[in-house]
Amino acid sequence: MFAKNKFQYCIYNHERLELHELQKDKAGTKLKYENQLFAILHG
Repeated sequence: MFAKNKFQYCIYNHERLELHELQKDKAGTKLKYENQLFAILHG
């Protein structure tokens, strides 16, 4: 019983971690894109 819950908890944590990485990546991509846009507009 406990092992199953622990396993589910690990999966849950892993998915949250992946989601977090995705959000971070999206923010980084957005920043990069905005910087490029800024360079184009003001270059």
